Amino acid sequence: MNKIKQILWYKFFELIILITVCTVTVVGCKNSANSNNENYHWRNLEIGGGGYVTGLYIHPLDSNLIYIRTDVGGAFRYDIQKEEMVQLMNWAGVEEANLYGVYGMALDPVDTAHLFLSAGRYPFASPCDVFESFDKGRTFQALNLNLPMGANKHPEKMGNKLHLHPNGNELWCATYGKGLWIYYLDRKQWEEKFFPSQNNIQSILFDRSHGGLVYISTVNDGIFVSDTTSENFRKLTGYIIDNTDIALNNNDNILFATSRKNGLWAINLNDEKSGWKNINPNPSLNEYRTVSWSDGMLFTAPSKPMGALKWGFYLSTNNGDTWRALDTKIDQHISWHQELFPGSAISDIVVDPSNPQRVFITDWFSVFETKNIMSDSVVWSNRIAKGHEEVVCLNMKALPQNDQDIALYSAHADIGGFAHVKADTTPNFIFKSSFGQQINNLTGLAFCESSPNVVYALGSQKHGGEESCLAKSVDFGKNWKILDAYQKNWGWGRIAVSAKNPNRIVLCTQNNGVCYSSDGGVTFNKSQYAPDSLISGPVFRYNYILVADKVDGEWFYIYSRNDSSFYRSNSFGANWEKVTHMPVPDRKFFENQLDTDYWRLETVPGHTGHLFLCLANQGLYYSVDRGTTWKRNDLLDAVPLMGLGAPLKGTTYPSIYVLARKTEDKEFWYYRSTDNGDSFERMNNSQIRIGNNPQFIEGDRQVFGKVYIGTNGSGIVVGELK
Repeated sequence: MNKIKQILWYKFFELIILITVCTVTVVGCKNSANSNNENYHWRNLEIGGGGYVTGLYIHPLDSNLIYIRTDVGGAFRYDIQKEEMVQLMNWAGVEEANLYGVYGMALDPVDTAHLFLSAGRYPFASPCDVFESFDKGRTFQALNLNLPMGANKHPEKMGNKLHLHPNGNELWCATYGKGLWIYYLDRKQWEEKFFPSQNNIQSILFDRSHGGLVYISTVNDGIFVSDTTSENFRKLTGYIIDNTDIALNNNDNILFATSRKNGLWAINLNDEKSGWKNINPNPSLNEYRTVSWSDGMLFTAPSKPMGALKWGFYLSTNNGDTWRALDTKIDQHISWHQELFPGSAISDIVVDPSNPQRVFITDWFSVFETKNIMSDSVVWSNRIAKGHEEVVCLNMKALPQNDQDIALYSAHADIGGFAHVKADTTPNFIFKSSFGQQINNLTGLAFCESSPNVVYALGSQKHGGEESCLAKSVDFGKNWKILDAYQKNWGWGRIAVSAKNPNRIVLCTQNNGVCYSSDGGVTFNKSQYAPDSLISGPVFRYNYILVADKVDGEWFYIYSRNDSSFYRSNSFGANWEKVTHMPVPDRKFFENQLDTDYWRLETVPGHTGHLFLCLANQGLYYSVDRGTTWKRNDLLDAVPLMGLGAPLKGTTYPSIYVLARKTEDKEFWYYRSTDNGDSFERMNNSQIRIGNNPQFIEGDRQVFGKVYIGTNGSGIVVGELK
């Protein structure tokens, strides 16, 4: 009997140890046993949207092992077999969205599988931490520094904030506002090393030639130097310039420093009294974000001034005494990009350690590579950037079957919108932005249910809604006409189109309330008895409160949080009636959420008068009588996102897709229901949390099980049945 007890106790302690390892060692291990998403495959919808890549890293033992970090879009590893970038941060859920801003990365030069990253989009948000991986970023464990980072703070997003000491045992980490810390790998312990009194640390740079010196640059408080074993940091004489990056030449006797206001500088460290020398390659430009030295070559690039048609990339072989502007061409692999890319704000220049002719640059749009930097005409290719998607999605509309094979219209901040065909290829513009057109930030997107070729796009040039515009297309977005009756000062907004008459449209605008048109936007009239002040603030609001009935062309619906009421119109939006009071959601669906206003009203294809309304922390509601009565779904505690998609085969009612927290759960997951909300099946697990501030979800109306998740910095993530 005693032996049996011993065996049982032994098995009990084995179980406790196993549970402990699973829950505290590897990020993303939690809840994996409860996952039921084995039938789902997740990937990014191909857009080519790119985004700001703030750092690139090549492993010295494998030149094809390449990582990039971004300000708001996570971190990526280049997959040489797939020839695309692979997202490394999708294990972070919505509760951890701040981790998608990657402040620094560091590779272990003697171990290709070992790397570190520091993460925190904003210093005022949580969580922020440092993570370690032993499998090339497939899984991470937290190192529990838990101090602020600033991956999306300018200019702190530039520079190098994380370095593994040449001794292999010390991870040097710059925080935002909390100084420099060192993690000792052998004893797994953090210690504070250096705290500049006035400013944030910009870059950490080790000198491997002179007894282990380290240089620490700050944003506005100079550059410091110290022996790495010392606690004493000395400020270099004479550097009173703001800083974005630093570099050393091969002999470690010349230090280069860039500035976003005052150009490029150099100092001879063997003759510090001689002072700093300005070595701008272009004296008329003063914003330089990075400098790089390799194999006798010094590279830099000034940021392209607003409106400039050309950019400069410069090479010096004599420490910046003279420069040569390289003739450049673009091998463009994204159809909607301009040939002027890259160069707007080059943030990093990295030379392949095994091949000095192979150079990479990163900027606002992504990553570019040349394989012959010394040729007479340098060709930069963005082929390597495939898979890096960092756009901010503001709206989506899935289409029913159509003769153009278009599955989805999507709308985004800064780059307008697209029409996506069923075959996943780089999309066509549905409205060009940023290049002489008017809708950069596309917030309102709608098509006619019976004529999906007729589509309207509403938005503004700027994030605040300034210089707004409405456009119409009658050929699935291939060609557009500006509707002059929409006033530029009306701001951004939402739009709905009658299911039967493509000329009947209703608008909910930032500065002109609710209005309607009976002639396709040639003229507009103010609606009567409609709620006021439905939308406000910048374009980054996720309240989708205006819809058209998808069967009966006369009916339109509005949810107003301001007076906690539901409205409807059976006169194409001309007159409105308040029907019933509804709950008022919190602007954030949980306290750490970075963005606000998560509620959406939606109508059901093929079922007139059927509506869904998700109200963030107030849950999900459903009506079958045009909003006269509503029923709350008791299975879901909080529902910030909801969308509808194609029904399960053999049924007629659409599938329901939600980002939700179930009543008995503490975390948000993605769920699908095929029985009108009677049950919900989870689609993702702890390795695929897709938590980068998701702000829109839409089911594919032509393919069952396919769903699109629009994020704030990771583009559109697609889930498909395997």
